[in-house]
Amino acid sequence: MKFIKFEFQNFKGINKAEINLERGGGNVFTLIGLNESGKTTFLEAISFLMENSDTETHKNLFGESFSFLDDTTKLIPLKYFANFNSNVSVKATLSFSNDDKNILIEELKKKYPGKDFRFGGNKIIIEKILSYNNSVLKNTSHYWTFDIDMRIKGERRFKEIRAKIPEWQECVKLIKEYLIPHINYFPSFLFNFPKEIYLDSTQLQGQDKLLNDYYKEILKDILNTTDPTTDLKTHILDRIKKNTDNDMRMVYHLLNQMGDSFSKNFLKRWNEILKQPTDYKKAIIIGYGKTDKGYYLSFKLKDGVDEYYISERSLGFRWFFSFVLFAELRSKRQNEKNVLFLLDEPASNLHASAQIEILKSFERTTANNNNNIIYSTHSHYLINPNWLENAFICQNKLMDYDGNKIDTYDSSKADILITPYRIFVNDHPEKTTFYQPVLDILEYRPCALENIPNVVIMEGKTDNYIISYFKEVMFESEKYGDFSIIPGIGGCNSLDGVLRLYLGWSRKFIIILDGDNAGEIAYKKYKEEYLLADDQIYKLTDVDKTFLKIETLIAKDDIDLYSLHKKKAIDTFFKEKLSTKTKITLSDTTINNFKLLLHFISSKMTV
Repeated sequence: MKFIKFEFQNFKGINKAEINLERGGGNVFTLIGLNESGKTTFLEAISFLMENSDTETHKNLFGESFSFLDDTTKLIPLKYFANFNSNVSVKATLSFSNDDKNILIEELKKKYPGKDFRFGGNKIIIEKILSYNNSVLKNTSHYWTFDIDMRIKGERRFKEIRAKIPEWQECVKLIKEYLIPHINYFPSFLFNFPKEIYLDSTQLQGQDKLLNDYYKEILKDILNTTDPTTDLKTHILDRIKKNTDNDMRMVYHLLNQMGDSFSKNFLKRWNEILKQPTDYKKAIIIGYGKTDKGYYLSFKLKDGVDEYYISERSLGFRWFFSFVLFAELRSKRQNEKNVLFLLDEPASNLHASAQIEILKSFERTTANNNNNIIYSTHSHYLINPNWLENAFICQNKLMDYDGNKIDTYDSSKADILITPYRIFVNDHPEKTTFYQPVLDILEYRPCALENIPNVVIMEGKTDNYIISYFKEVMFESEKYGDFSIIPGIGGCNSLDGVLRLYLGWSRKFIIILDGDNAGEIAYKKYKEEYLLADDQIYKLTDVDKTFLKIETLIAKDDIDLYSLHKKKAIDTFFKEKLSTKTKITLSDTTINNFKLLLHFISSKMTV
């Protein structure tokens, strides 16, 4: 079961909006917009829908960021704040597969052995509604919509059952327990990491116990990376209490394994982010100790002869350390499938190249158990071009996007909008590349010191998806150089804007056009109008005379095998495979064609 759509009404600054997660495929979704554009509001609204076992802990960890859950006046749209007489609602639609239905039917049969059940439809709808009168909350309602029929064994006909029937209520309980994706909202990963995590929290009370138990689950995640059959009580706590030589040797051995496993997973990647070689003098060490509250484990960073608590390290280090613990490792839990992580402005404490590396971590987090990430950002470094089909542009009508001065603040105009990126591009035909609207909405301008990447300019986004797929997935171990692909929007005649930019910036680029008649005409036009040299513009037919369009590089056998007879099917197919980093079986002809193309591009980009 996965979330496939969210709908919002009267939630803070949102009048009415929806986020459809089915359109683009893939598991990572980006909310793009400037500060105060409403990105956080959408994340809060999604987290508001389903409180879970972590909600109270996150309230304690993040404080004010979760205050909207307790103070419902904060949900009222500002323009109606003094006299709101309507509803605030958040609705979610979830996919409902045959496997999901079979799980529920088996559990219902255990509870009601004399009855048979069946489900209709392939979706479940959950809605949370808060009703207000004169800005005072009067009622909170939860609505579940799904089709379920029941019959007594021996009877011929199934009958529909409704919400007040015990079997229906039991079904809702089972859906919550077994199927609903766990929503984890992280306004930040910067919080005070504890110096002690107690293995037995019976001596703790209230918030201290709640937080300790939360961190103890993280210890279990690390322990599972060494041996999933071990547990904290049996293999660490009980042995520490026995305190025999053999028991303590086993404890030290296991703690060293945990520290070594996490060090390899975390420090190796941290060094990659910093562009530093692996430093074998650094390691994460996990030790134990005892206070009047009991036995505990602690994390420290060993750097040469010195040791530091995690809370003593830099903001960037702490952010990435916490992300790996709370998101990446958690995503591997076998008892939690389809987790939805909500990340607000992630990695804002990391520099530009580090933010780019964080995108790879998102891929790892969503690679297991069909987990999803929805994250907000106003940094162009945290936008993966291959995920733009899953991106949304957030705008607030109160903000001045057109450079016009706003003299007064008028709350009656407040309305947070969210638009799928594809639709946003279509609504702005004056933009000359598929990526330009992102740069414009973020008000991006390169500075004189910025290292603008070398690019290959192609006619459209299908070219980008296909070539990027072969470069990054099928041929990931081969070195074809460091270059990016910029696709146009309107075909071969839409490249003037990006061409002017790269000529003005004096950056390395090449253009590759289709080898058809339109490409030939555009080739002559660009050469004449921009005085391009022969090593700056090419046609696919320069690679091989049979390469008229990017689709012609795909062998007929592969087109038939994967039903790629229409351009839209090709676009969708390679976009999804690129997003999920899925390798597929292809004919030697297709493989060799794309190797030839990438060798050609690589040779021209390195001249």
